[in-house]
Amino acid sequence: MEGTPLPPEPDTAGVHELLDRWASALKRGDVDAAAQCYAPVVSTYFARHDVTREAVRQSIRQARYGRLDVYRLTGMAITPVSDSRAVATFRKHWQVSGRRRSAGEEEERMTLVRADGAWRISSEQAEPR
Repeated sequence: MEGTPLPPEPDTAGVHELLDRWASALKRGDVDAAAQCYAPVVSTYFARHDVTREAVRQSIRQARYGRLDVYRLTGMAITPVSDSRAVATFRKHWQVSGRRRSAGEEEERMTLVRADGAWRISSEQAEPR
């Protein structure tokens, strides 16, 4: 009896690299670089659906109220769905200084897709508690 072929090995290193690039861009305030981490159309962006990359860029820009002193992802878990799709869950921690000081943390879930050899964020939402 022949064994069943194993599914392709997921590129979890590529997913980690994308999320590191995304978090670094947010921390240094590079809105354009952060937006480039998203797919051209994001199926779910928090409470909105079918959001363009440009709309995500505008949302990131509007969310900035000061300097992001801390932006850290912890507890990263990546679940491969296929060789071109994965789900990442993690806890994000942030601290902003400036006119409006704030800090917080929340659970987040992202779906990532690989198209044309590059991973992109195709869905982003806060995880319910």
